[in-house]
Amino acid sequence: MRFFALVTLLNLPPEMLPDVILLDEPELGLHPMAVGLVAEMVKAVGRDRQVIVATQSPLFVDAFGLDQVIVVDLDQDATVLRQLDPAQYAQWIEQGYSSGRLWTGNLLGGAP
Repeated sequence: MRFFALVTLLNLPPEMLPDVILLDEPELGLHPMAVGLVAEMVKAVGRDRQVIVATQSPLFVDAFGLDQVIVVDLDQDATVLRQLDPAQYAQWIEQGYSSGRLWTGNLLGGAP
């Protein structure tokens, strides 16, 4: 059901879509192949609308480039949002690390 709800939302005609879409952990309960499909739909909608996704899924993060990821950290009781600089991670990317693998290796931040 969750997958069908996401597919329906992300495939609405442009005139029916809001300007900003917030999705909290859209990967929950989805088959790994469906996670990739939802991520691709998010990217497609994101060309015309602002889509903000909170996720803990390396599979979902893998669908996006580091330039499309904002990491949220807690620093002395304050929430800090940090946009990633892909050049900072070039050596890892050249070695075959994906965005999701960098995240699960705690190389991007955002750890609990």
